[in-house]
Amino acid sequence: MCDRSAGRVTDVLHVSRGEEQWRTITEHRGDRTLVTPPEGGIATTTIVDARGRTVELREHHGPTPDSAYDALTYTYARHGGTATVTDVEGNVWETVYDLRGRKVASTDPDTGTTTYTYNDLDQLVSTTDARGETLAYTYDALGRKTGLFDDSPQGTQRAAWVYDTKAKGYLTSTTRYNPDGTLGSISLPAGGTLGRETVVYEYNELGMPVRVEGFGDDVYVDETVYSRTGNLLRRTLDLDGSGADVTWATRDYDLATDRLVSSSVVHQVGSGSLLEQNYTYDASGNMTGRTTASRDQDLEWDAEGRLVEVTEEDGSTTSFRYDADGQRLVRDTPTEAVLYLAGMEVRLDKTVPSVEATRFYEHAGETVAVRTGDGSVHWTFSDHQATGQLAVHALTGQTVRRRTTAFGADRGSTGTWPSDKGFATMLDQGPRGTSAVSFLVSRSVWTGQGSPTRSNERVKVS
Repeated sequence: MCDRSAGRVTDVLHVSRGEEQWRTITEHRGDRTLVTPPEGGIATTTIVDARGRTVELREHHGPTPDSAYDALTYTYARHGGTATVTDVEGNVWETVYDLRGRKVASTDPDTGTTTYTYNDLDQLVSTTDARGETLAYTYDALGRKTGLFDDSPQGTQRAAWVYDTKAKGYLTSTTRYNPDGTLGSISLPAGGTLGRETVVYEYNELGMPVRVEGFGDDVYVDETVYSRTGNLLRRTLDLDGSGADVTWATRDYDLATDRLVSSSVVHQVGSGSLLEQNYTYDASGNMTGRTTASRDQDLEWDAEGRLVEVTEEDGSTTSFRYDADGQRLVRDTPTEAVLYLAGMEVRLDKTVPSVEATRFYEHAGETVAVRTGDGSVHWTFSDHQATGQLAVHALTGQTVRRRTTAFGADRGSTGTWPSDKGFATMLDQGPRGTSAVSFLVSRSVWTGQGSPTRSNERVKVS
């Protein structure tokens, strides 16, 4: 619904089968806009200046915009960029710009002050954080980043980027793409007990993935069915294609809202379907120490803000190494070392010693199969957060179920999970997830309570 005089939206309704389910009401009162959301939402009031820029955002405690509130206030620089953001507790996020409108300094209550320098082409050439750690960057003639160094381009090089001559810059030595840009195949190197393998992807006429093939005649996804709206309805998983040992994963959606309402897994031969903690941080907001009733841990970070070592109370350490783009490459503990490669991981057991590999197969953005070091394949099924909940042996139908708390701590399982992938596909940091630290993208999280070990952006400064 709209205000006919001004053409502005006033009501947004969700209707199902002719009945209103919920609505959002927006009131326009000159310099402010009041929003009353459906039940469970946060009522807000946004106040703007003469230029239409937000100068105050109020989040109300009650269901309507006439209740008490907490406010964020904004000020702006001459060129229009956000200069300060102040929250209800008086914390200030400040950004300083030069005459060309480039951000030259930013101050955050958690991470301290970071400064930035640029060249004549407006390319960022260095950053210095609150610890005094400086990172320098270099670029090629096309403005693409080519190097990352400590202190200056003459310092120790941390990473390098090299580009090919193709328009899209794909790594064609291990990856092949179809003319429409979809992934055609990827070649995975031999590692541990697993040999080299090429995984081939097939698509339907709409570009949706429908089939995944690998080793010899192995098939990881045999058939895929989608709805008319593009929702994935069913995967058929049949390793040898014989139809004798098949696993089906199905999903059902609400016809009115298109929301997922149920999912199920059926295997043809299976059995059916109070705590005190203390933390310390450095000037950039990285957690450097954690003390609980049961353990003490020290955390060390590099100049790029990446966790490089965790030291336990007994002196044992777990260290991490990364590639140029910040993806974790190696985890090294007193008992094992793990190398993470594209689509697979190679594990060295230092106690035996022995080497084994685990390989992962994806379909439509989800991991659907895991091949372990003995060559066996397990179908894996995840929840809405991409956390694996069920693993089914492709041939025997033997199942492993596991459950986690809200932030990924293990609540137990019915067997041994076939990989290190934990909460939201995070990589657990100990042998099969025995440590409390997990990695989610570039942020580390204590899975016991969901506490970030790095500063997490609480206020969007924009």
